[in-house]
Amino acid sequence: MAKQNQHSGTTSSLNETKKSQGKDVLYLSKSISAGKIEKKKVIINEAVTITSPLVLQDCEIVFGEDPGKKDRGCLHLQNSNLEIKGGHIHYEPEHNDASASFLLSKAGIKLEGVKTDGAGPLIDTDASSVINLKQCTFENIGPDFIAQSRLSGGEQLEVHIQHCTFKQNSSVQGRKPLLNISHIQSLKINASAFQNLNFPLMNIRLYSTERKIEIIGTTFTDCKPADYLIRVNGGYGTALLIDGCTFSGCSALYFADDPIEIKNSVFNQCSAVKNSYSGGMVEQIQGGAIHFDCYDYGKIENCKFNHCTAAMERKDLLTTLSGSSDTLSGDGGAIYIDVNPYHAKDVQITNCEFISCSAAEKGGAICVAQDGKTKKPMVAIEASRFFNCEAKTGSAIHHIPMVSGENKWNTQERPFVAAKLNNVVYENCEAVSLESIEKNDTGEYRQGNTFVENTSRIALTLAQAAEV
Repeated sequence: MAKQNQHSGTTSSLNETKKSQGKDVLYLSKSISAGKIEKKKVIINEAVTITSPLVLQDCEIVFGEDPGKKDRGCLHLQNSNLEIKGGHIHYEPEHNDASASFLLSKAGIKLEGVKTDGAGPLIDTDASSVINLKQCTFENIGPDFIAQSRLSGGEQLEVHIQHCTFKQNSSVQGRKPLLNISHIQSLKINASAFQNLNFPLMNIRLYSTERKIEIIGTTFTDCKPADYLIRVNGGYGTALLIDGCTFSGCSALYFADDPIEIKNSVFNQCSAVKNSYSGGMVEQIQGGAIHFDCYDYGKIENCKFNHCTAAMERKDLLTTLSGSSDTLSGDGGAIYIDVNPYHAKDVQITNCEFISCSAAEKGGAICVAQDGKTKKPMVAIEASRFFNCEAKTGSAIHHIPMVSGENKWNTQERPFVAAKLNNVVYENCEAVSLESIEKNDTGEYRQGNTFVENTSRIALTLAQAAEV
């Protein structure tokens, strides 16, 4: 996370005004208590403490360096509010250190109609502040743009982003996210645009109940980090909503534990990422657009998935030891769902379209994995269309009922079905592959009851298919 600026920010009222090329230049020093500053060049070469409300209107704000200490100047908001309307924020010399420009301690900051350039962190906040960004353009941004390095004071952080544009102008990749925050009350991103990000947008681990994350009417273009573009882990009832968004040429999204709702959105040419586990021994490539570890409920409706893929070369320890020449791997070209039968309610995929999605192995469009200890159908796919999807197994849909330790099947028992399909159309792709795993007389597991339907149009439930 972002490093705090080391200036003490001791209180003083010294602020010096000079003329530069016919324009008023205001040097902020130590602390500032003025209510409003308009149409000035504001230079900040050291830590400046703000303890009362301040408005900067149509100003050119320059964060420079203290010549003696070589530290970046910053504004430290303590129990106060700062509003910046219009103007431009830039850095002299180029902002390339690890300290943020605005430090928030139980404070509020609002930027409206502001333009910035610089790759370093912008805001470093505690857990009890409010951040509002509206109609701003942020160029040449980098990781930790909004970071949370101080977690004292409760968990009431609110971040609201409206009608903003975020652009990365370099090709440098990284795993640290743009929004590096966890203890948060609400995050709302509305009608904004993210372009050319080579690092994740967010990697949020939520620790409390009744938190909300909403991303509405926002576009993501050519955002290809090596990790998931959006990763949200929770388990405390946080609600996540993605509505009316477009993802084009982006890395997949990852959600775990909490309920999700994704609707009215489009995923174009999105692709899976590598997710290593077991100390790097195994690399998973799962879910070209969405990977959902379901411990609650999920709804995906009125969405389109075009040319999404889950296919990458595995270079893990297992492939090295096996000497395999075929290391292309990937399941779930558009969606991969891992269902936990003890906690999950259900996952509904309704009125969605999957066009030319593909996976290297299983589930050209959708792959579902579920522990074999339940026979309750937990994934429902309704009123959806699969066109020209492909994979080695189940080019439209593949279901993997996994068997764990205590679960014992006998060969006379009917295989359970954990997915239900109604009014589904398949065109130019194999429809469904259903695997069940049983225990045979020798005590070893084997695959059986595989069903693959290869027709141009079919509407059925997997339960009916299993009877064929």
